[in-house]
Amino acid sequence: MRSAGLALFGAMCVLAGMAVGGLLDSTRSTEAIARSSTEPITLPEAGTIAVPDFSVLAEKVKPAVVNISTTRTRKNDGGVEQQLPAPWNELLRRYFGPNGPGGGGRPAPRQQNSLGSGFLVSADGIVVTNNHVVEGADEIQVVFEDEKSYDAEVLGTDEDTDLAVLKIVSDEPFEYLAFGDSDAMKVGQWVLAVGQPFGLNHTFTSGIVSAKGRTIGGRDVRYQDFIQTDASINPGNSGGPLLNLKGQVIGVNTAIFSRTGQSAGIGFAIPSNLAAFVIDQLKSGKKVVRGYLGVRIQGVDEDIAAGLGLDSPRGALVTHVFGDSPAGKAGVKVGDLITSFNGHEIRHFQELPVRVSTVPPGTKVGIVVLRDGKEIELDMKLAALPDGDEDLDDNAAGEDDVDDPENVLGIAVRPLNNQDRDNLELDRGTKGLIVQGVEPDSAAFAAGIRGGQVLLRANGSELDSVDDLEDALKAARKADKKALLLLVRVNGQDRFVGVELDD
Repeated sequence: MRSAGLALFGAMCVLAGMAVGGLLDSTRSTEAIARSSTEPITLPEAGTIAVPDFSVLAEKVKPAVVNISTTRTRKNDGGVEQQLPAPWNELLRRYFGPNGPGGGGRPAPRQQNSLGSGFLVSADGIVVTNNHVVEGADEIQVVFEDEKSYDAEVLGTDEDTDLAVLKIVSDEPFEYLAFGDSDAMKVGQWVLAVGQPFGLNHTFTSGIVSAKGRTIGGRDVRYQDFIQTDASINPGNSGGPLLNLKGQVIGVNTAIFSRTGQSAGIGFAIPSNLAAFVIDQLKSGKKVVRGYLGVRIQGVDEDIAAGLGLDSPRGALVTHVFGDSPAGKAGVKVGDLITSFNGHEIRHFQELPVRVSTVPPGTKVGIVVLRDGKEIELDMKLAALPDGDEDLDDNAAGEDDVDDPENVLGIAVRPLNNQDRDNLELDRGTKGLIVQGVEPDSAAFAAGIRGGQVLLRANGSELDSVDDLEDALKAARKADKKALLLLVRVNGQDRFVGVELDD
């Protein structure tokens, strides 16, 4: 839900190629420090940290922060009738519609106004804001702190990051802001948010960076790598800058988490390093072109981490590799765990799409994958993200298998036959075991394995027979692994699942 130019989220709020980022700090967590010492955590500087005076900063940046006022023309379709039961709707249309005795002809279109925020990034009047602030607008007005108002036109928008770039219709020079390095910001550092919450022009609020690398549900934003802040952000703040103490833009305010529609101390901003890459292309009137790796990935939970032999979850687990892609050509394989991209550690799988998306096509990059417990470095040149999903090549037809199901780990399985492949819209050469049933009290059931799913791999090995699954199980137990790692086809998508093994 959006209100006054700001996307709002309810309490349940939790956006490449995959084309396929977090920007989490590399220092140890508080929990890890606590485990490593019997002494309490203390800082010599504690109690001496002074609250900064933001007055000079606020005065300096005021001229470059603007209010965005938009007007949308909407056809009046008698909206009141949608609030009444169907019989009343019919009466309203008959007697008060455009052709009824109580109507006055076709209803006139109505104007809808909304407010948001923005900031200038160049002297020639280039303004940055959120896409949802200007989406569908017929007229856009940019209003400065001294109440001067200018018409503006849209140079470009990007729904995948919720960014838009405007151009003020004027030849005069303007003061503007510079982008800072969002990667360099640390949790706990001071930030200043600027905008017009509830229409209150040029409101400044202060806080800290509460977290980095956040993703939130319920949005049509493909690339999510938000900076979380407790600086008050309310409806109308969308598109305004989040500033560091140097007055540099380190984020574009875009969303809040709230039960009431007002600030609850949890706001989100698009990091400047992601925004700058998009804005540089949009302000030139170009379509945003992103890097493309050519893999499908998923996250790693504790059971999958155990199946991979990891102490804790991390990285992006590859579930599919497109053959004629940078990853395919470089030798990335299904089951590889990508732990680093272009020198940046990948702690959570959703960091990878963002990182890849901000590297121009044609750039040579390196990745580190964990395969069979060993780190492997692979080099490749990124391609451009395709407009649509790639199709898999058809494989050669295989022979029909009609074995009876056998039980392994509480899972009744048998090899796929061609009828199964046709029913599940699989290529005829696809190997795997189809699940016929799962014991309700088994670890497999607890891990989400269900009838009709297809087991494709176990501990990195293809499954062509029930013996293959039994061999993978024996190997996992021999290696003292805590879980068996399975690649499962679920509703047309491949996902890794860790099935806990008994001690």
